[in-house]
This record gives sequence, structure tokens and C-alpha cells, in this order.
Amino acid sequence: ALNKILKDIIVKYKSMRGYYSPYIPGWDCHGLPIEHQVVKNLKVSERTPAKVRKLCREFASKYIDIQRDEFIRLGVFGDWDKPYLTMDKEYEAKILEVFGMLYERGYIYQGLRPIHWCPSCKTALAEA
Repeated sequence: ALNKILKDIIVKYKSMRGYYSPYIPGWDCHGLPIEHQVVKNLKVSERTPAKVRKLCREFASKYIDIQRDEFIRLGVFGDWDKPYLTMDKEYEAKILEVFGMLYERGYIYQGLRPIHWCPSCKTALAEA
């Protein structure tokens, strides 16, 4: 709550000073923490990629709604009807479009680099 309120104070301050400073709320709906929570409640035999993806989407949606309601209750100004969600099809399509542009310009290449991998979740891990 403190983090969100402090950010909101800055946005309101800048708005009152005449700056165009809209706050577009957003949620990163992908990643190991969500997958881990979902997989914990599934038997190994139930862990098909399609089922895990479906349950992850439901899990993320549930917590987006909870957090949105909490932030509104705190008085945080924002475009709550049109947040960005990394699981929206339009968002994912834009990522692919930009990736394609990077590829066409030669910025994407295959090289040698270790990828840290979780053997139980079968997903790549962040280096940190």
C-alpha cells in the first residue's frame, strides 16, 4: 500500500503542476511465482501445459481484481478500466510484432550462453 500511495502522490502532484501524467495501472501476469502456486495444487498427472496455462490465467485474473479493488479503495487515481495486462492477446501480439522487427534488423541471434533452468517446473529462471 505504501509503495502504491507514494507513487500516486507523485502522479497527483505532477498533474496539479500542469503536467500530463496519467497513471496506467498494469500487471505482469506471467512468471514462475504464478506457475509455482498453480502447480503446487496439481497432481503430477494433471500438469499438462494447457491446463497449467489455463489455471495460471485464472489465478492471475483473480488477484488482478483483488488488487484493483484495494488500490481504488486506497484512493489511487488511475485508468482502472483499461489497465495493461501481459496476458492480454493484444499485448502478447505486440511483443511478437516487436520481436519480429528486431529479428528483421538483425538484433536477434543465436549464441552460447547458459540458461538457468528449474528441473521441477521446467521453466527458465532469471539469472538473479
